Amino acid sequence: MPAKPGHTQKRDRLLNQTAKLTASIIELLRITTKEIKIWPIVNMKGNKSSLVKPLINYNDFNRFQIYIEKVDYEFLGNSNEINGDKRNSK
Repeated sequence: MPAKPGHTQKRDRLLNQTAKLTASIIELLRITTKEIKIWPIVNMKGNKSSLVKPLINYNDFNRFQIYIEKVDYEFLGNSNEINGDKRNSK
């Protein structure tokens, strides 16, 4: 069954956004000594970003401790979670 019009473009746009974000996070992790925190991880509607799951499952991040934790502050509804990425200690 062929993809519906627009679905391929949406998927390609998501893949492009994920690739850019992944490259940026990898660079931040390369230059940090401990950890980075990414906040908020929701879109402007207060829903968890569609980029969170692909990033967490990205193979190049296997060497890092990736976690999501609740925080006591938010500026958007449902934006009270933070994504942290720590270097594994050797």
